[in-house]
Amino acid sequence: MTENISLSLNNLTVDYPGYKGSGTTAVKDVSFTIDKGKVLGLVGESGAGKTSIARAITRQLVEPGEVTAGKILFENKDIVTMPQKELKNYLGSQISLIVPNPKSELDPLLTIGRQLGDIVKTHLKLNNREAREAVLKVLESVQIPDHRSRYSAYPHELSGGMAQRVIIAMSLICNPKFVISDDATSGLDVTVQREIMKLMQNIIKEKNLSVLFITRDIGLAAHFCDHLGLLFRGQIVEIAPIKSFFRNPIHPYSLALLSAFSHSVKWRKVYSTEPQKWSKEFFVNGNVPDKMIEVEKGHLVRMIR
Repeated sequence: MTENISLSLNNLTVDYPGYKGSGTTAVKDVSFTIDKGKVLGLVGESGAGKTSIARAITRQLVEPGEVTAGKILFENKDIVTMPQKELKNYLGSQISLIVPNPKSELDPLLTIGRQLGDIVKTHLKLNNREAREAVLKVLESVQIPDHRSRYSAYPHELSGGMAQRVIIAMSLICNPKFVISDDATSGLDVTVQREIMKLMQNIIKEKNLSVLFITRDIGLAAHFCDHLGLLFRGQIVEIAPIKSFFRNPIHPYSLALLSAFSHSVKWRKVYSTEPQKWSKEFFVNGNVPDKMIEVEKGHLVRMIR
């Protein structure tokens, strides 16, 4: 039911035009939905188009990137065509982005309290006292030790894990409904990453957030997400509930990722074990249709040409 859907991408295409007609299609015909309170993991290697999707949702594509087709519906409103004035009310307050490099996101000349305070004063129209209270509350919620003293700290005084907690606090301080985590833990060591992921899981459950979880680590997505989408060269090649995907991975790219993830597991290779079934159902004049096929409820696979 549409009232249960938080965000929906319908045939999204993102192009980066080049000189005299040259250019790159970074995202091609991508469609998926994320229900309220659910986490969709978007997995793919570098250059697959993951960040272009995140930036398209937040209307922050790097020039000359542009959405050339499709819709991005947030609570049934199209972000692609949304007027700039209305868009400002959504970004930060309704939709937020957690970035992978906190040190580049945080202003080195301003204290943590000042940076977070400016956000709530802009979006929530709070006065100085109210803004300070809101900042201290969110710093405590992301489990920053001695959060009152950290309020006056500068970014260079924080460890990598602490800085990432500040970025999470920044994304949550206006109580958004939808959060995009763009490889947010990729620069952290394993121990700190585990702590941050546990923190995010608790916050998502407590606040009933909808999340697009972008990562290159399929193992991380397995423990964190409700659904999983595999992105390859700008296209979704397989998308499914997490249990269905790991029980029955189908696309060759999915099998390759899983083989790299765990050499000890022999994944079922549908293309080699059931070629007649695939050819009868999906081949037309010797070619496989370039479309998504539902192999079981909620489990879709893009057939290869």
